[in-house]
Amino acid sequence: MADRKGLEVVGVTFGLVTAIVVMIGGIVVKGHVDGQLSLDAGSQIVRPLASARAPTVIR
Repeated sequence: MADRKGLEVVGVTFGLVTAIVVMIGGIVVKGHVDGQLSLDAGSQIVRPLASARAPTVIR
């Protein structure tokens, strides 16, 4: 069985990573709402080289 100290280290690590991800997500959302960030800035529509065919159903 795993020892308590090892499980405590794993739990604290996961907790810190989770907190960092939540804070970064909040910063990104706040920046997007305030208009400072644009998630689609500079993107262009790229047309595919070949058109995709609709799948055929054989009955």
